[in-house]
Amino acid sequence: MTRTRLTAEEFLASDHSGYELVNGIPEELGVGAMSSWLGGEIAFLLGAFIRPGQLGIVFPQETSISVWPDEPGLVRKPDVMFIRAGKVRDLESAYITAVPDLIVEVVSPNDTSERLELKLHEYRRAGVPLIWVIHPEPETAYEYRLGQPGVEKTGILDAAPVLPGFVLDLSALFAKAKNLPQTPA
Repeated sequence: MTRTRLTAEEFLASDHSGYELVNGIPEELGVGAMSSWLGGEIAFLLGAFIRPGQLGIVFPQETSISVWPDEPGLVRKPDVMFIRAGKVRDLESAYITAVPDLIVEVVSPNDTSERLELKLHEYRRAGVPLIWVIHPEPETAYEYRLGQPGVEKTGILDAAPVLPGFVLDLSALFAKAKNLPQTPA
């Protein structure tokens, strides 16, 4: 049985919660509880930083982007993304067509290295200036700046010049994650 390939419009007109569109085929997102929490916390921290100066918009997971005009069958949902003020033209649209200035991907237990590499390639091809890939285990991150190879980071992630003044302290983030209230087993 062959599967029908969808365009971004067809995909987004259907129930696409928990899926991305790759080569016209819906692919389920592999999300874990800790990766979801980390993504939410990063979105919260970014939002708190940008709100006073109205520097742009932070979008959480499940916000779709289609920024590849030559690939109508490609829709991604970064875990977190920041887009500078004035770039987003239509918040009523089913997906964002403005290239994000910062994308954060938090690696989930079900993510494969091949799938992650493909996303990174796509984001870089779209011209995303700064990409952070957060690895809950072993508590590291990789930073990708446009036109440069990825760099492993274990301390501070600095968003300058994309978002001057915003830094993400990985040690504090992971320490907070370890101290989340949990129900005893």
